Amino acid sequence: MDIKRKVFQNTALQYTSRFGIILLSLVTTSILTRFLGASGYGRFGIISTLVIFFVTLADWGTQAISVREASRAKHDTSSIFASAAALRTAIALIATSVYIVVVAVYPNFSPFRISAWLASPIILLLSLKTSALIIHQVRLNLFFPSLAEFLNSFTFFLLLLFLAKTSQLSLSTVILSLIAGSLVNVSLSLIPVYKQLLILSPKAKTISYLLIQSLPMGAYLALFSVYNRIDTFILQRFHGDIAVGMYILPYKVHENFILGAAYFMNAVYPLISRDPKTAKILFQKIFAFLVPVSFLVAVIGFFLASPIINTLGGPDFTPSVNVMRILFFATAISYINHLTGYTLIAIGKQWHSLKFAVFALFLNLSLNLLFIPKYSYTASAVITVVTEAFMLSVTLLFLIKNQSFFSPVPKP
Repeated sequence: MDIKRKVFQNTALQYTSRFGIILLSLVTTSILTRFLGASGYGRFGIISTLVIFFVTLADWGTQAISVREASRAKHDTSSIFASAAALRTAIALIATSVYIVVVAVYPNFSPFRISAWLASPIILLLSLKTSALIIHQVRLNLFFPSLAEFLNSFTFFLLLLFLAKTSQLSLSTVILSLIAGSLVNVSLSLIPVYKQLLILSPKAKTISYLLIQSLPMGAYLALFSVYNRIDTFILQRFHGDIAVGMYILPYKVHENFILGAAYFMNAVYPLISRDPKTAKILFQKIFAFLVPVSFLVAVIGFFLASPIINTLGGPDFTPSVNVMRILFFATAISYINHLTGYTLIAIGKQWHSLKFAVFALFLNLSLNLLFIPKYSYTASAVITVVTEAFMLSVTLLFLIKNQSFFSPVPKP
């Protein structure tokens, strides 16, 4: 099968899976908002936000770096896969331990601390899933990961439906349902590759190399997660759980639409990484494709905001409509940011990504502390757009000025 066909097939598989997940998400979100209320859904959002932050820390850039190195390697990909799995598992265990401590000491968790602790295994489970994904991604075969993601959501949906019908739905049982879905996800992701992972032996030298290469990427992801999630905690501090619920619902929609760009870049990233000399050609083609797509996403989000929010949350979440309209400008910009971000890693410029993230964090945190106390979740949404626009400006400018990514490509 030729490369273009592989990219199309993998992208189509992920989009098909995501379409099914979105349909399930419509129902599960409606169940959660109606049974937990704005306050309970806000607490669920706080737990989810912290878990996702630590999942990002547990990754520490090792997925992107491992895929890049394995895509370039002509022979010894086995040691890269095994070493990446060992390194990721160790980091995930550390991240899980820190998560448990943070939940214990952060005072705002006191009303739902047990539920937050219950969520801690998700960090390790998702790390294991991604370790298997590295192998699937390098081999340009994303069928099992796509199926696993769908069945994860389907399991969560079935359990929520059962809990709702038996009047046992609470924040804690929702978290336990998430864990069950994650177990399904991990199991199916590992099925095609578990034999290889069992017989492979990690190498200390390879682990050390991957860790060193991942340091700037991990720091970048940590900073990105902070400025991408800190507004939720500032919002809770000044306006409470209900305000968080009003913001988390449209933000969840925003994150689901961003996955369109993430899935596409998952399919093409190994190709960009294989040869830095051809990265420019691929970049220009992908950029020309993503610009109109991002514009279409912004238009769809703006006009469908009201029916989407009413379907997901009902009349209690009407204030979230305008928040979603604002956030979809960030969604559109994020499509291009996925391209520039992955490209910087592919050409070995992850230290520059870290530098840009430091400035983005300072900008985002300053604006959030300045405007959220007065303007609540509306400020959170606008600042998200501003931060995405800043990252797009600096990464594009770097690729244009320092790497000549928009200069004409010589014909062979």
